[in-house]
Amino acid sequence: MERGLQALTTIGQVVLDLSAQLVLAIRGAVMRRRRQAVLINTLAQGEIRLRPRRRPYQWERKHQRDFWDVVVGQHFTPNLWLTHFRMSKTKFEQLCDRTGLSVAPLPWLGRRPIPTNKRISIALYKLATCAEYRVVGEVFGVSKTSVHRSLYAVCRAIRAEMMTEFIRLPDVAEAQQIVQRNATRHLVPQVYASVDGTHISVLPPSDGYRDYVNRKGWPFIILQAVVDDRYQIRDICVGAPGSAHDAAVLTTSDLYR
Repeated sequence: MERGLQALTTIGQVVLDLSAQLVLAIRGAVMRRRRQAVLINTLAQGEIRLRPRRRPYQWERKHQRDFWDVVVGQHFTPNLWLTHFRMSKTKFEQLCDRTGLSVAPLPWLGRRPIPTNKRISIALYKLATCAEYRVVGEVFGVSKTSVHRSLYAVCRAIRAEMMTEFIRLPDVAEAQQIVQRNATRHLVPQVYASVDGTHISVLPPSDGYRDYVNRKGWPFIILQAVVDDRYQIRDICVGAPGSAHDAAVLTTSDLYR
């Protein structure tokens, strides 16, 4: 009997607590509605003037931007273009035309964006010189983050829009022309391309780290490339860990299949 009374008492207390919480919630909702109605009426009557939003504070370290704007634009000779960007100014302009839409900056969000041609030049300079992000940023007057974003944006654009067009194996007629040039120049018949590999330094994953360490003791991935007599890349296969043998890379590539 006593246990039943205690259970009823407990249930009654829970019901009272829930009822009190419900009343408080309803009262809070009603008060919020009233305050919103008062504020709307006041704004409609023009009695409250909203403070204008402050322009967000933007800090930017002082950079030297004369290299691209002045030195390259006004004083670079054709030889300097080849030395710093590994391509002529004409080829650079063609690359800007092909990938400009994919590399173009987002709409203005507070700071003046980096022009499209400067983004492409930053990526080419990084690839041509193998300099650090910090060094490239100081040369062009941008941050390390901008260098990183420009590099990856240009590489993605080239891969998506130009790779399948320019990196392809020759057809039979073109292969016969290459064979003829090789036979005439090097006296080696029936050869239209050469295949070899190179090692590219990477930051390997922690799982399977040893697989990426090559014979020199550094972590790399292997890039296999096929090149014709005019140094034009015809096929690439990249991604094999540095410890893999060249023969293993060849047998697992699309070229072998």
